[in-house]
Amino acid sequence: RVGEAVITGPAGPIAGAELRLEASDGNGWGVLDADWTDEQGRYRFGLPSYDWEYRLYVIAPGWEEVEVPVGDHHFAEQRGAVSVTVSDGEGLAQAARVVFQNDTGSRTFWVADQDTLDLPVGSWDFTASRGFEYLIHTGTLVVSDETASLDLVLQQAIDTTGWMSVDTHVHSSDSTDSDVPPEGQILRAAAHGLEVVVFTEHENVVDRSTVPMDLGLDAWVTLVTGEEVTASLPEHMTLFPVVPDGSLRGGPVDWYGLSIDAIFANMRERSPGGVSMLNHPSWLASIGWD
Repeated sequence: RVGEAVITGPAGPIAGAELRLEASDGNGWGVLDADWTDEQGRYRFGLPSYDWEYRLYVIAPGWEEVEVPVGDHHFAEQRGAVSVTVSDGEGLAQAARVVFQNDTGSRTFWVADQDTLDLPVGSWDFTASRGFEYLIHTGTLVVSDETASLDLVLQQAIDTTGWMSVDTHVHSSDSTDSDVPPEGQILRAAAHGLEVVVFTEHENVVDRSTVPMDLGLDAWVTLVTGEEVTASLPEHMTLFPVVPDGSLRGGPVDWYGLSIDAIFANMRERSPGGVSMLNHPSWLASIGWD
C-alpha cells in the first residue's frame, strides 16, 4: 500500500517539512519511515501489509509539530502484477536490481532469476543493473490490472576472470544496528554482483553459510562468517573466518579494557590463520597508535 500526504499552510504548500511515519504492532510505537516534502508539499510513503496502527508526524520550521491521522481511505490505489525474468546474454539465469520510476516516485526491487512484483497501475521507466560488470537494461513498462511481463537481459561487459567481489563488513538483523534479515542482504548482494559476503555481526558469531543454498542463490553468492569486535576504545575491528563455539552469542572476542595489541592477539587466537583488520583506520591519529 502506498499513501501520499500534502502539507499546506495559509500561504500554500510547505516544502522541506519533515514527516515521520510511525507504526505500532501493539507493543509500542517506532519510526517506520522518514522523509521531507517536495516543492509541492508532497510526501509519499509505503505501508507493509500488516495489521498495524500508523501515525504521521509533521515537523516544519516555524510550525507547531502535529499528528496527522493515517487511515485506510488514504490508500485506495489500483495495483498490478509484473512477472520479471532476468538472464544474461546467453540465456542463463541472472540476478538484478530493478528500479521503477515515474512522476509518483520510485520503487526498488532485487530479483534473482524470476519473480512477480507488485506495482501501482501506470507507465513506469525502469533500470535494471548488476554491479559494475554488467551493462544496464532500461526501458518503459505499462502496468495495468492484468499481469505484465518483463524480460531483462544483462550482458557482462567486463571480464573479471580470476577476481571476486567481496564485502568484508556486512551487518544483518543479527546485529542491533540493522533490521535487514540475512536473507535480504544475500539477495541484495546477488543483485549487485557481490560474490562473497562476510557477515560481521557485533559481538555475535552466527553461521548463516547455508542461507545462499536455501534461497537458491549459491550460484552467485558465498557467505563467510566473521565478527565485528566493537571496541569503543581503541577501535572497531573485524576478524574472519570464525566458527560459533556453541556458547551464548557464538563466542565473541573479549575486548573490554584491553589495548589494541591485546585485542589483536585475542582475535588471532579466535581465528587462527584468519584475517584481522581495523574497520575505521581514520581514528588511528586520535588514539595515537602507529
